[in-house]
Amino acid sequence: MVKSYEARVAIPDKKILDIAAKEFGINPEKTLFIDDSPYNIAVAKELVWQGVEVKPGSDSLVKIIEDYISLQY
Repeated sequence: MVKSYEARVAIPDKKILDIAAKEFGINPEKTLFIDDSPYNIAVAKELVWQGVEVKPGSDSLVKIIEDYISLQY
């Protein structure tokens, strides 16, 4: 987990997504970024992350993740 207070940067600053990718050795093009802010999703997509907006309390989160996984395999 990347903690914004430790990294001294937070979304929507693009640096935090770079930090996360490097720290976890992930490929942003194959990583799903989930947030409740359309702006933050747009920032992630600029950096080629897969982005999905999910509103707090949404019961669709599980379905979104299942759909994403099914598209990857």
